[in-house]
Amino acid sequence: MNNRSKISELIGVVSHYLKEELRPELDGRHAFLTLVASNLLDSLARETVSGDEAALGEHARLRQLLGVEGNIDELNAELCRRINRGELNENSQDLMAHLSATTLDRLAIEQPTYEAYGRERGI
Repeated sequence: MNNRSKISELIGVVSHYLKEELRPELDGRHAFLTLVASNLLDSLARETVSGDEAALGEHARLRQLLGVEGNIDELNAELCRRINRGELNENSQDLMAHLSATTLDRLAIEQPTYEAYGRERGI
């Protein structure tokens, strides 16, 4: 087990405690905020394991789509400029494939139980 997996597992233990043991003992606002904290920890655990891979995929797709080099922030800024100028739009299959893949990667980390994500991934 690598370091990121260990960190993710420890975060999961804390999340489980908050959600399954502490939250049922609380009422109202505190129960809700405990659930929010647990969900944030779950997202952080997934980010720890999958975030770098998702970012690398996004970076590679942007470099290919735009045909230029740069860091991910620079490339996203360039992508926005090209969309604003009308050089890329919803008719660009490469753009739509990039946006779809990037969105699905983010949903896998931030909202893996989202119904449309599950349908798209065949879950």
